[in-house]
Amino acid sequence: MNSNTADFAGKTIRLGADISLLRYEEPGKPGEPSQPTQPEKPTTPDPPATGDSSNVTALWVVLAVAGVGIIVLVVLLVTKRKNKKD
Repeated sequence: MNSNTADFAGKTIRLGADISLLRYEEPGKPGEPSQPTQPEKPTTPDPPATGDSSNVTALWVVLAVAGVGIIVLVVLLVTKRKNKKD
């Protein structure tokens, strides 16, 4: 072994040469295919914990009250304009 060669995995290689470390393996013969197994029945996972514990019912009540308030306001404005024209 001189200064231009090195020992790698039991092989002598020349330094500075293009080296491919890919290993070629003979393809094997296909065996008898195995029978597929029945997959497990999926279970319904628990919903993820988001940390949100707000009361949704209270939000719907506030939304309904605001909607009713807007409707009452529109009705009052329309009747006021109608009375002005008469």
